[in-house]
Amino acid sequence: MTVVAAPPQRFTCTVVGDHLAGTGPVTFTVGTGRKVLHEMAMSGRMPLVVGCRGGGCGACRVHVLEGTYEALRMSARHVSPDDLANGVVLACRIVPTSDLVVEPAPSPLAGT
Repeated sequence: MTVVAAPPQRFTCTVVGDHLAGTGPVTFTVGTGRKVLHEMAMSGRMPLVVGCRGGGCGACRVHVLEGTYEALRMSARHVSPDDLANGVVLACRIVPTSDLVVEPAPSPLAGT
């Protein structure tokens, strides 16, 4: 008996927002089990701020408008429990489980 592995699934992530005026939304694909920010950087399309890539800086905060994801551990300094409940997460700490639409969600700590 030959077992054929299913091809890896890829999800589409679309970044929208006022910061993209004139260029429109930016779309890239994210492989199964991969983090949104990592795959965005690999695509060469950079519509979000990239900082430490590990959740420590909070630069890549986004609001997920559509879709589902697995949220990995995030610092409460950058993402409060209320934020998390409302779909505000760090792009470096989420793994899509469906296609996503996100917009930047600047950190309240940005001015500090």
